[in-house]
Amino acid sequence: MPDETIADDEALYDVWRRLTPVQVEEIVNQLEELAARVAQLRGRPIPEALKQRARDLRDGPLHLGHLLLIRIVLAGEE
Repeated sequence: MPDETIADDEALYDVWRRLTPVQVEEIVNQLEELAARVAQLRGRPIPEALKQRARDLRDGPLHLGHLLLIRIVLAGEE
């Protein structure tokens, strides 16, 4: 594994270690709620409030922009 990848992985693990269980649960809850709301839309435009939640998760401590859900919600913004 290249050194850069190892460093990236270690940085991510460091962030996870610093989060409290409550913070991790909140992130999971936000993802679940976002997924449920997007599923309800079924082909309709995604409201700005949901896009903002996705941006917050993308830009938050775990940088979750790589998740398919986040990419779907923010499609066309990048």
